[in-house]
Amino acid sequence: MQDIINNITDFFSGKSKIPANPDIAHNIYLLQETNKKIESGIFTRFFKMPTILVIEIAIYIITAILFMLALFFWGKIDNVFDTADTLKFIGQFISGSSSTGNENIGANISWISYVILIVFLLPSIICFLLARLFTKSRKRMNTFRQVENMIERVIYNLKDGK
Repeated sequence: MQDIINNITDFFSGKSKIPANPDIAHNIYLLQETNKKIESGIFTRFFKMPTILVIEIAIYIITAILFMLALFFWGKIDNVFDTADTLKFIGQFISGSSSTGNENIGANISWISYVILIVFLLPSIICFLLARLFTKSRKRMNTFRQVENMIERVIYNLKDGK
């Protein structure tokens, strides 16, 4: 019983003790099928190399633009918070009171500016992650193309070896 289980495990793991098939036609067929499966991938089928490169560069440019816009608008909003703090200080100075009872409000409002910055930067971060996905896909496509070329070369060598 143990021997049967070991044979099944070896078969599915690829460590089968079945002798190699020296038939060149069979091996060429296996290589052609492997090549078709590689070509049927979504990125190699729908996106060609110049297209994915243009998309990747465009997304990086959009990321940079979103990042700069987020910092620009956050700077404008942060100026409003600074102005409110300045007006509160001037009001305390004119009234002559060092404490209005609302010191905690000013301290608690300052974190809102940073939350706004994070919210403004979120589209830029998402766009950057998308660009990294396209970069990784482009590199993977290059590897698939190299493997396809190698398989085609082996098929050519085996066919001419007959």
